[in-house]
Amino acid sequence: EPTGDIVVDEVSYDDGGSWPTVPDGSGSSLSLTDPALDNNDGANWCASDAQDGTPGAANVCAAAPILGCTDMAATNFDPAATEDDGSCVFPATADIVINEIHYNPCTAQGDDFLFEFIELYNNDVAAVDLSGWSFADGITFTFPAMTSIAAGEYIVIAADAATYSGNGYQVFQMDGGGLSNTADNLILVDVSLTPVDQVAYDDGAPWPAADGNCNSLELADSATDNTDPANWQSSFVANGTPGAVNSTMPPATSYTIVELQSEDHTGETISTNGVVTAVYGASNLFTIQDGTGAYSGIWVAGAGVALGDEVDVVGQVVENFDNTQINSTMITVLTSANPLPAAELLTTAGMNDEQWEGVLLSVLGDVDNGDVGFGEWSVNDGSGSARVDDLGYLFAPAPDGITFNVVGPSIFSFGAWKLEPRDANDVVRYGCTDSNFPNYDALALIDDGSCANIDGCTNPAATNYDPAATADDGSCIIEGCTNDTALNYDPTATVDDSSCYFTEPNLVINEIHYNACTAQGDDLLYEFVEIYNADVAAVDLSGFTFSSGPQFTFPEGASIAADEYIIVAVTAATYTGNGYQVFEFEFGNLGNGGGTIQLDDAFTNIIDVVTYDDVSPWPTAADGGCPSAELIDPATDNNDGANWQASYVDNGTPGAVNSTPPTGCTDDTASNYDPLAIVDDGSCVFEGCTDVNALNFDPTATTDDGSCEYEGCTYEEADNYDAIATNDDGTCTFTTPGCVGDFNDDGIINAGDLLAFLGIFGTECQN
Repeated sequence: EPTGDIVVDEVSYDDGGSWPTVPDGSGSSLSLTDPALDNNDGANWCASDAQDGTPGAANVCAAAPILGCTDMAATNFDPAATEDDGSCVFPATADIVINEIHYNPCTAQGDDFLFEFIELYNNDVAAVDLSGWSFADGITFTFPAMTSIAAGEYIVIAADAATYSGNGYQVFQMDGGGLSNTADNLILVDVSLTPVDQVAYDDGAPWPAADGNCNSLELADSATDNTDPANWQSSFVANGTPGAVNSTMPPATSYTIVELQSEDHTGETISTNGVVTAVYGASNLFTIQDGTGAYSGIWVAGAGVALGDEVDVVGQVVENFDNTQINSTMITVLTSANPLPAAELLTTAGMNDEQWEGVLLSVLGDVDNGDVGFGEWSVNDGSGSARVDDLGYLFAPAPDGITFNVVGPSIFSFGAWKLEPRDANDVVRYGCTDSNFPNYDALALIDDGSCANIDGCTNPAATNYDPAATADDGSCIIEGCTNDTALNYDPTATVDDSSCYFTEPNLVINEIHYNACTAQGDDLLYEFVEIYNADVAAVDLSGFTFSSGPQFTFPEGASIAADEYIIVAVTAATYTGNGYQVFEFEFGNLGNGGGTIQLDDAFTNIIDVVTYDDVSPWPTAADGGCPSAELIDPATDNNDGANWQASYVDNGTPGAVNSTPPTGCTDDTASNYDPLAIVDDGSCVFEGCTDVNALNFDPTATTDDGSCEYEGCTYEEADNYDAIATNDDGTCTFTTPGCVGDFNDDGIINAGDLLAFLGIFGTECQN
């Protein structure tokens, strides 16, 4: 029998390796997870769940720790973590501030992609290494190695660095794209992708007005929170302050609203006073008025006001797409609940005038176009259309032919004057309000005296339409094409008027000027579409419509002669008076990046459709480069970009045959070479010797330049003298006695004779 101690069990525990960690002072013990397991393997142990362990009872293990960052000050703090794993990341300490944002330059400055920028400011006391810093959102850009920003320095990241280079500050180029014109979230991160600064700007309230108004967004004080729109301002100088300290408000000059509207104060910082007549909160706009009459109202970009407030406004006067506007920097409400000025009652055509911009107006007319597009509609009292927009209240599509009284301030937007109703109370329907009559209008709010029992033709399309009739008696006569196989078949026609046609007229969209260059002027003044009649007869255009792209319907009686060119322009006045027909689009304009233009006849048959583009194979020079896009041959497919050319004359050839490439001599070896010629016209002139008998005959020469050379005897005294010879070939012969001393018989005495004499000097004479 062995002697000595018998080892019953032994455990060598540790506070590391595979053994579980039991925090000092936690009260937790080590517990074997299963008594049947090897208790010398730390992996089989756990920290007990109970305070002071579980003596005399079954072991219970504590839950496994959740690893993560447990520091609440870290950017990656994990509230679910129970044990810190050392992964905490803390915000960068460098105070680099997104200080200025120019996200939508105005048309007066130029193209967005030339002038957009973001400005950073180093608000720190020391230079900061920006190598590898980037934008995690908003734009795509990473700072190159060895880039730094000094304390108090301003730097610019631009959509086109060349626009801002050379002005004494650092400029960097965005990697692609640009800033959103509506809203964006800009996040600047350091090389470890830790956020340094972030701004989520917007083009609506409560952000300052900087959307296409010529001003940039500037942080009023770089030490303030730039996530708060209240700390931003619209720059007090046009186009912002790239690379420099942000602008401060200059002294304001006091003007009346009439002075601001009847005189040019664009760019000035002003103060004025008026009563708020309309508020459009979603657009950060309102109107104020000082009294009544022409020029008494003006638009203001700002917020925090209500109808009837008397306000003092300080701000900068700008032309926002040709609409005079104050970009407010300070608004003071003096009194509230003031009575509004009475709306000016005007004809529907009369409201389309600069003097009524911003003034509260009232017009009464019948709906002549219930859906112009983009939430707009129009009414007409017989004097001309008044367009109604949806800035404050959407009513389109409106019922055609119904009478409405529309109230609202006037605004100039996208090439047209428009009324802006504030709410449903500004759009009042007229009609018969007595339910006892057949023409009762349940939606009418004001009785227009039309209630009646009058039989007659109530169809406005009929030739015998009776506008006074309230009950149709079936007598309507509608003239039109009654042949159902015709393209212009009119199922409502009761009498055939011999207008049926069965083939589409050969009208061609022949020229498109969609993006005028800055040297010519504003797009909205110079854009046009040209139509060419390639048919053999005139075409009645009545009711023909541009149904895609900018909108227009040709009036009754309009026509285009065979081989005639006509244009439809965004601004007809630009081209009127040049000897060709000019019409004006009723709404919209041509897209600068491409678009579809479709011409339909009065019966919605497609006459021609072109989908143009600003990239190859379409002529790229037509995109802001001064030429228009011209169809090279009207007989070719005008939907194929390869069949179009950039016009060879600036600004295109409106109302005329398209341009042709300049001709001339294109051979640069010719004496009349024309460096501007593109097509050779066979006029090249090549000078040289044209005589085939000459030594230097030039078969390519077209004009003899007198340079021909001939061999022969050039001595006039010789028997065989050749008058045209230029090079003596030594063949001259002389039969007449030479003179004394002419030893070589060449008819002259010269050095040759002396040499001949010396050659025979001293020889004996032969007898």
